[in-house]
Amino acid sequence: NLPVSQFYQVSVDDEVPFNVYGGLQDNGTWKGPSSNPGGIKNSDWTFLLGGDGFQVLRHKAEKEVVYGESQGGNLSRIELNSGQAKLIKPMPGEGEPPYRFNWSSPIALSPTHPERLYFAAQFLFRSEDRGNSWAKISPDLTSNDPKRQRQKVSGGLSLDNSTAENNTTIVCIAESAKDDQIIWAGTDDGNLQVTANGGKSWINTALNIPGLPAYTWCTSVAPDRFDATSAYATFDGHTQGDTTSYVFKTTDLGKTWVSLATKDVEGYAWFILQDVVNQNLLFLGTEQGLFITLDGGLSWQRFNNNLPRASVRWLAIQERDHALAIATHGRGIYLIDDLRPLRQMNAQIANKDFHFLEMGKTEIKLGRGGSWFGGAGNFVAGNPSGNAQIAYFMKKRHTFGKMHIEVVGLDGKVIQELPAGKSAGMNIVELPVRYPMPKVAPSNNRMAIFGSMSTPSLGEGTYTVRVVKGKDVYETRIELEEEAARYFPAEARKVQSEILKRLYDQSEQLGYIYYAATDIYTWADSLSGKVKSKKDQQALKTLAAGIQTWRDSLVAMDGDGYVAENEALREEISTLYLQISGYPGEPSNGQKRTAQLLDVRMAVNQHIFAGYRDKAAAMVPKVNKKGMPPLKMRTWEEFKKG
Repeated sequence: NLPVSQFYQVSVDDEVPFNVYGGLQDNGTWKGPSSNPGGIKNSDWTFLLGGDGFQVLRHKAEKEVVYGESQGGNLSRIELNSGQAKLIKPMPGEGEPPYRFNWSSPIALSPTHPERLYFAAQFLFRSEDRGNSWAKISPDLTSNDPKRQRQKVSGGLSLDNSTAENNTTIVCIAESAKDDQIIWAGTDDGNLQVTANGGKSWINTALNIPGLPAYTWCTSVAPDRFDATSAYATFDGHTQGDTTSYVFKTTDLGKTWVSLATKDVEGYAWFILQDVVNQNLLFLGTEQGLFITLDGGLSWQRFNNNLPRASVRWLAIQERDHALAIATHGRGIYLIDDLRPLRQMNAQIANKDFHFLEMGKTEIKLGRGGSWFGGAGNFVAGNPSGNAQIAYFMKKRHTFGKMHIEVVGLDGKVIQELPAGKSAGMNIVELPVRYPMPKVAPSNNRMAIFGSMSTPSLGEGTYTVRVVKGKDVYETRIELEEEAARYFPAEARKVQSEILKRLYDQSEQLGYIYYAATDIYTWADSLSGKVKSKKDQQALKTLAAGIQTWRDSLVAMDGDGYVAENEALREEISTLYLQISGYPGEPSNGQKRTAQLLDVRMAVNQHIFAGYRDKAAAMVPKVNKKGMPPLKMRTWEEFKKG
């Protein structure tokens, strides 16, 4: 029930919502959704493979095929439709030396060939048939130092060889997305090899890296996504007592390297990843957290937004949804839901006083049922926000004068005013895509209460957003679209939307007249014992009794919350709202007929309230003497403000 899982790697697929895959120390390999109604629970994760879990990748074209491994090179092809896993680990042929697989052996899918798969021991293997057969495409790419291969004689009284002790192994693989002949392979004993001809010949480029101590573990290599001859690499020397951050870049296939590590980076480096849109946006995972650069590595900043200072072992980008998955070794998996603001930042924007960042369309999601109640102490992860994002950059913090955000509806009227982010740098303000919770009359009926908790959506269309910053006004537009449009006709959704908005407005109108009637009752009841005229006393008592009886008839306060002896107008409006809001198509004929009847009943009760209000107003001049409590009936605006 605590999010303290130790992930080695993370990957994602292209399902909707996308799934997250990862391997856990001591706890196998798993698959889980990136979002789920009610939040992401432990029970939403699917177990894929046992043992210590490491890298797991879904086949690029076949969603029922997943590659996963447990410790020591035990690579399996998992077929989700049958629930079976086939061991596809490469095995040495006659006359070959034993294969040395790392505790966490590397798997890589080709970015250019859907069926191509890479795996490695001290040799690099390639398969074109989902692991049924393997071609060895390299010589031993490690130092092959016998002094580093003595684990079988270690352990003292008993043998200590779980494969975690293996050394002189390949630990990272990457094929260039720009040229399938360029393949990189890093080892745990300090080599970083590259081939430019599909494996026919290899060069150890680690010898060209300035300041890198020998035998420093190559933890990751990332071919540049925009240039075939460029690549990034990270190294880790902490097992030799060296906690320096080693981060490098080459632009000439490893002939020369430059360091990208600055004083801003803390912790030995585990993984580097280049963005798929902005070539200068890089993500770096270290033992001390996640670091981001917007200028290609000239400067770095720690990412502190709800991400702890944990060991970040692996990163993966979900391209369609602009999301970043972050595997930490000790605090589970984190998701940055939208990278688009970071992708847009550059020196020109950074020099502007104010600049809106483009966030694209926002889809108003359909409501979906969650799961039933679980046991005590379950951990539940949150979902991505369903709200529209208003993103902007400010060069300086706003300190003087009012600053707020106005949202203009489809009719040209301001529908919401939001507090603005005032910080220097990037600000993201959420615009709820649904109306705020209604102000309603009380009830003791649970279904009526539930019916007051959901609200209508703002509806599809383009909305104007104004950031009012002192005397300056900055304007942009956001576009909302409905997921329901994929399943339900526009006319049916329009009918449902119009009825829901009427019921929503009626809930608030009824709430107002209930509490305004309470104000009149309180005034009349308290004053009836203070005025001297018996005629006025009787008139006040009659007014108080009448308005109390009528007001109480509007709500059902009896019952136990589940079962009520009766339902009044308050409950009938909310119950019908709950029913109709649960289905985004056209309501049934019975529901439409009931909505029309409620329109009539609401109009009648508004007329009754107006009568009591006018009676009270007519009595005020007679009884509003010095020292008497005045009539303080709240206005609609005061009621809306709470």
